Amino acid sequence: IRPVMMLGIPDWDEGQDRAAEICASHGLHLRIVSAAETARILGFVNTEEDWVTAFERQFPGDDLEVLGVYGVRKVLEAVAVEQGARRIVIGSNLEDCLSDVLYYVSAGMVPFPKPCGKMGRVEILYPLWLTPKSLIDGCYPKFSLQNYAARYPSRMHGRAYFYYLAQMIVDSYPGAGQDLLRGASLLATERFEELPYDEEFDTPTAAPIPLDVRVKLRKLFGMARIVE
Repeated sequence: IRPVMMLGIPDWDEGQDRAAEICASHGLHLRIVSAAETARILGFVNTEEDWVTAFERQFPGDDLEVLGVYGVRKVLEAVAVEQGARRIVIGSNLEDCLSDVLYYVSAGMVPFPKPCGKMGRVEILYPLWLTPKSLIDGCYPKFSLQNYAARYPSRMHGRAYFYYLAQMIVDSYPGAGQDLLRGASLLATERFEELPYDEEFDTPTAAPIPLDVRVKLRKLFGMARIVE
């Protein structure tokens, strides 16, 4: 196991010492990917630019964690390819994975496979896919409290919609979330097809990127002049 942490999102960066302490307690060396390197991996043309500010300028009021979660996968993939690894491990919990399933189903698509699926150049493992977030937080309660205290304020209700639904299901009936995920996993095993690939942004996507969003992403990454 080779732990990796990306830098570049201020409230996430505050967890660097916590991550290092947890890794050290297990005898693991934490690989830190600098903010500039993260920006380069994500595809920013100007890696010196504050890409958090750039995101807020192009997507005012949206949740920065959309870019953050994408960044985690891209950085882990880049390090895996660099080191010759075939798989990356992501700590998405029960509510995270269930919200993904609800999104795919609502869009009329077969859910992405859990707890293991191929995305891009590597396989992604989700070992905590059936574990509620509350149990994970309980493993390191002091660190969890610090994490929540530093969280970036989210106002993106469209994205949060699926998280709200997932949390309601998990809270309303114990075991229902796990049942839904196991069922979705069986469905994905039988029917999931490889995600479409977006050549311009060098990434798999759940669905084609709408033109208005594509234009904003070009401006975000500094690609407008290159594309035009």
